[in-house]
Amino acid sequence: MSELPELDRITDKVLAYRPAKQDRAKEGQMAEVRKMNFGGEERSVIELPFEIRREDWAEYAFADGGGVRVKVVVARVWQVVNDDGKPVYDEDGDRAIITEHRVDIVPTTT
Repeated sequence: MSELPELDRITDKVLAYRPAKQDRAKEGQMAEVRKMNFGGEERSVIELPFEIRREDWAEYAFADGGGVRVKVVVARVWQVVNDDGKPVYDEDGDRAIITEHRVDIVPTTT
């Protein structure tokens, strides 16, 4: 990525990625096909636009009174496509998806 993504401050000094409006593909616009490593092979992918509806924290309490809060934050999503530009599915029938994401872990005390 050549430039830094926009960041919004959220709780507990953790930063969350919010895609800039100009970074999102316009509805109906043809997605650009690019190559990306998927399962050890170079495959064709298209970026999928999305909106963030919820980013909840999972909270875990330890017996010693401490704990952690954990959240996965997705920045970008790509759909693996075949040579005709149609979605590729895995052996379970699910769409083959690649994500750019991070896991935020915040220690807590109770």
